[in-house]
Amino acid sequence: MIYYSIISVLGNYGGSGMDAFVKLAHEAGICVAASDSVLSHAEDYYFDQIIRNLQKYPNAKVVVCFCEGMTVRGLLKAMRRLNATGEFLLIGSDGWSDRNDVTEEYEKEANGGISIRIHSTYDRSFDPYYFSLKPHNNSRNPWFREFWEYRFNCSLQNGSGKYNKTCSGNENLQERYKQDTKMSFVKKAIYTMAYGLHDMQKAKCNNSGLCADMLPLNGSLFLQYLLNVSFVWENETVKFDEKGDPPGRYDIMNFQYIPENNSYDYKHVGSWNSGKLDIFQPFRWNPRHVTNGIPESVCSKPCERGKVKSVQSESVKCCWVCVACKENQYLEDEFTCKDCDLGWWPNDNLTADNSFLISVPKISLDIS
Repeated sequence: MIYYSIISVLGNYGGSGMDAFVKLAHEAGICVAASDSVLSHAEDYYFDQIIRNLQKYPNAKVVVCFCEGMTVRGLLKAMRRLNATGEFLLIGSDGWSDRNDVTEEYEKEANGGISIRIHSTYDRSFDPYYFSLKPHNNSRNPWFREFWEYRFNCSLQNGSGKYNKTCSGNENLQERYKQDTKMSFVKKAIYTMAYGLHDMQKAKCNNSGLCADMLPLNGSLFLQYLLNVSFVWENETVKFDEKGDPPGRYDIMNFQYIPENNSYDYKHVGSWNSGKLDIFQPFRWNPRHVTNGIPESVCSKPCERGKVKSVQSESVKCCWVCVACKENQYLEDEFTCKDCDLGWWPNDNLTADNSFLISVPKISLDIS
């Protein structure tokens, strides 16, 4: 049975995620070893305490983390400080995703880890627009000049003067550029608002411009229109359920060591789409996590023939010691040894079916 530990960041994100996961894990017969919570930017001492607590349960090698990225980084740094590199396999939520700032300089600690990235199609129309922006042609954005100085660590003419280097204004935005994975979500959110307002305006104002029935805007009514919005975006239907959630779709990421160029990187190995899991690329694990080709995270291993499980705690049914049955007993189930009836002996399979038990021949004693 799977045996794991769980960590969450303090707050609604981590707490609600952990509660839901523990409930589902319990229903599936998966056992929790250690459970802990921490502030996202806690002092090193608290992260060290978490790792020390995890080390009390060395068989629980899998650690599920409902954490944002810097919490994961805090755990990786604590592993390095406590010489615990390779002891645990981290499984992170979408707060970790595929962020390089989480793993930078701590790649060995993160090696083999699994993270979840919200699926988002690449917005190819954004890049040409973004790359064309310059301080002299984007005056409509009052914060763009400040962004430009920060981005290139230089000061524009009549700018802030915070940086010693002078900006030319022609620096290249393509340098060290990586589109935010949530870019398409921003655009879909804007379109959702627009479609919702449009539908509300058609219904309330008879499609004749803004009317008094929309002023002031009724937020509760507008929410109902938003929930009913449905449109196609990049071959994907955008819609919402009664709680306002879109269909769940995630990418499964594996942080791997790449021996071909002696580097580490995130690899997209699978997907989860509205309840369907699809793994289409092999995982690469940290060798320290692997037994017989796959990571092993169990409290107790199956008992040998002729032994039953003796569970040590009703609250942790994944942990047991194996106790040998007596020679005249058979296995009634995986937890119980039972005496054979008089005149019977266990068969080689130690089964509970008397029809397969070996009858002991009667012996008459002649004492004359």
